[in-house]
This record gives sequence, structure tokens and C-alpha cells, in this order.
Amino acid sequence: MTVRELTFRMWYGQEIIICPRSHFNEILFEGTNQALRSDLYEGLKSMEVSSFGTDEDKIIIEVVK
Repeated sequence: MTVRELTFRMWYGQEIIICPRSHFNEILFEGTNQALRSDLYEGLKSMEVSSFGTDEDKIIIEVVK
């Protein structure tokens, strides 16, 4: 599943954090899933999701970099 496919299924305005699987402390994106609709994040949206989970009110998505 890609980041695009996962965020498409979330509530509009969901807070998310995207980080690479091997470097959890390196954040690639932090914001809402609606901000990812921008063409600026085309490369990020096509990344493969490794896993995802929640931390309070945010969804953390680990991607294969």
C-alpha cells in the first residue's frame, strides 16, 4: 500500500507524521493528510508503507525509503 492509498482512507484533516522505517527520529512530513494533496509531495505519496499506528491524536506512518 502506498502513502496515497492509506491517507485517502483517513478522515479529512487527520494529523499524520511520516518517517522512514530505518530512521524513526527523521521526520519526512508532519501535518494533515489534506496537505499531502499538493503536487509538492508526489514523491512522498508514492512511497510504500511499512507500518502505521497511532500516538494520541496523530497517525504515524513508517515508509520504506
